[in-house]
Amino acid sequence: MLLKIREIVSGWLASVIVALLIIPFAFWGINYYFGSGSAVLALEVNDTGISLQEFQQAYQTTRQRWQSLSGNSATAEQESMLKQNTVDVLIERELIRQINEALGLKIGDRQLTDTIRKIPEFQGINGFDNVIYEQSISQMGYNSPSFETQMRTDIAAAQLQNSIAQGSFITDAELDQMVSVLRQERDISYAILSSDALKEKIEISEDDIKSHYEAQEQEYQEPEQVRIAYVDLARQKMADAVAVDDAGLQAYYENNKTLYEVEDQRKFKQLFIATGEEATPEQITAAKAEIQSLHDLIVAGSSFEDAVATRKNDAVPGVEIVDQDFMTKGIMEPEVDAILFTLNEGEVSAPIATTNGMHIIRLDSIKGGAKNTFEDVRDQVEQDYRLSLIESDFVNAVDQLTNLAFEHPDTLEVIADTLNLTVYESPLFDRQWQPEDLLRNPKIISASFSDEVLTDGNNSEPIEIEDNRLIVLRVMEHKPAKKRPLDEVRDRIITRLRFERARDETRNKGELIVSALKNNTDSKQIASEYGFEWRRADGIKRDNAEIDNSILNSAFRLGRPQSGQHIYGGSSLNSGDYAVVAVEAVRDAATDAMSAEESSALKQQLQQVETNDALAQMINDLKSKSDIQVFSDNL
Repeated sequence: MLLKIREIVSGWLASVIVALLIIPFAFWGINYYFGSGSAVLALEVNDTGISLQEFQQAYQTTRQRWQSLSGNSATAEQESMLKQNTVDVLIERELIRQINEALGLKIGDRQLTDTIRKIPEFQGINGFDNVIYEQSISQMGYNSPSFETQMRTDIAAAQLQNSIAQGSFITDAELDQMVSVLRQERDISYAILSSDALKEKIEISEDDIKSHYEAQEQEYQEPEQVRIAYVDLARQKMADAVAVDDAGLQAYYENNKTLYEVEDQRKFKQLFIATGEEATPEQITAAKAEIQSLHDLIVAGSSFEDAVATRKNDAVPGVEIVDQDFMTKGIMEPEVDAILFTLNEGEVSAPIATTNGMHIIRLDSIKGGAKNTFEDVRDQVEQDYRLSLIESDFVNAVDQLTNLAFEHPDTLEVIADTLNLTVYESPLFDRQWQPEDLLRNPKIISASFSDEVLTDGNNSEPIEIEDNRLIVLRVMEHKPAKKRPLDEVRDRIITRLRFERARDETRNKGELIVSALKNNTDSKQIASEYGFEWRRADGIKRDNAEIDNSILNSAFRLGRPQSGQHIYGGSSLNSGDYAVVAVEAVRDAATDAMSAEESSALKQQLQQVETNDALAQMINDLKSKSDIQVFSDNL
C-alpha cells in the first residue's frame, strides 16, 4: 500500500509526463510490418527486428512530445533519457505483441473498424471522415494497412491489460488509508538558503575547465549534420495550378451530386438550467418557473444574455447560455431534438423539459437536407474537380520522378527541368534537431543519413511524406560529428561548475544546520547563528501551489513529531538553493473527507496502479527470458 501511495502522491507529475510520452505510440508508433525503411536494425527482440527508421520515427514523436510539454528544447542529458525511453517502449511493445500472439489474442475486423471510427481525431461534421483519417495517418507516417496493423497490436495490448486489471482490487481499508494520506495537513516552518552569493565568489581554474571538458566529452560534441537539396512533387500543388470555369464546375457537380449531399444540420443558441435526476420536486418547480420567466422576456424582445441578467434568482443557480455549432439529429437529448428540427430560422422554442434540466433554444441557421445547393459546397466541388483533372498527369509524374531519380542519381536538375519543379535547399540539421517541419519527418531524417544517400552520394528513392506528396532528396553538404572547441564552450563550463560547487556548498551548510537543529531545540538561536529566517506555513496539503515542490516533498517525507516537538529535514532545490524544513504538527484527514465521486475516482486510480505493477512485473519477467539486442551504434 505504501508503494501505491508513493507512486500516486510523490510521482504523479512524472507519471503524467511518462504517460503522455508513451500513449501517443498508439497513434504515432511503430510500423511493424509495412514500413519502407532501411534494413539497418535498431533493436532485435527474440529474432524480431525493429528497424532504424521505426526507432527514429518513434524517437522523433517522443522528442516532439517532450518539447511540447516542457516548452523547451531537450538538453543533451534529456535527449539521452528520451532515446532510452524510446528503446524501452519499443522493446516492451514488441514483447506484449509477442505474448498476445502466443496467447492467440486476435482482433477481428469489426472490432478494429469500430475502434478506428470512434477516434476523435478522425471525426468530421457528420462523424467519422475518411478523408481526415487518410490525411491524419499519412502525417503520422502510415498508410491504411500499416495503421490498421498497429491498431490491432494496440487493441490486443489493451485487452491484455484489461485481463490483468480484472484480478486487481482495492479494499476499503486501503482506500481509507489513501484518503487519510492525500488529505493530510501539516504545520511547517522552512528556510531557504540561497546559493547566489557563492556563485560569484567561486574561482574556476583553467585546470578545472579542461578536466571537466575532457571528462564530459560527449556533452560537448557537435553532432553530425547534413544539408540537403530536394524536389517536392505534390498532387495538390498540381491541382491548384489548373484553370477551371463555372461551366465545368457545375457539370462536375451534377455528375457527382450524391457525393455532396449533407445531412440536415441545425445551428442554435441554447439557454439551459441544470436540474439533474437527483433534483428535488421543489428544485424542479423553481427551475420551471424560472425558465418560463426567462422565456417571457426573450419572446418580448430581450436577448438571452439580457434576460438572464435581468433575472437573478439565487434559488435557481447554474443558468447557462451556449452557442451550439451545426448538429445533426441524435446528438442532443431526444426532447430537444424533437423541437429543434421543427423550428424555422430565428424562431424561439417554448421551454423544454429533459431529465437533465430545462431548455430554451433559438434556431439560428439550417444547412444540408432540403437546403443542399451547389453554392453550399462549391469550394469542395472545385477542390475535387481540380484533382480529377490532373489525376492521370500526377500518376505519370510519379512514374517519371521514380525513373529519373534512378537514371540520374547524381543530380536533381533533370527531375526539376522535366517535371517543372523547384530544387529547394535546406539549412544544416542533425538527427536530433531540425529547423523546419519538413526536415522533422522521420522518413526525411532516415533517408538523409542513409548510406545510399550520405555515403554513396545518390539521390534518395521517392519518399511519400503524406498522401500524394513525394520528395526526392540528396545531400549537398556533410559535417561529421566533432568535439566543440574548448573556447566555444568555456563560458558554459564555468557557469555549470560554479552552479554545481555553489549548490554543493549550500547543501553542506544546510545539512549542518539540520544536524544542529536535531541536537538543539532552540530553532531561533540556530537561525540567528547561521543567518537565516524561518517562514511559517500552517495547514498545508500535498497539492499546495504556493510552496516549492521540493519543500513539500521534504515536509511530507518526514515523520510525525511527538507533541511539542519538531522533526527536521531538508533538500536541495532545482535553483541550487537549499531548504531547511521543520514539521511541527500532522493532522490526518477523516475518511469521509472525499466525496463519493472523488473516492470512486481514487479507487480506480489505485486499481490502475495495481494493474500497472502487475503488467510491469510480467514485462520484466519476459525481458529476463528474452533475447534482446540493442544496436547502440546505429541509434
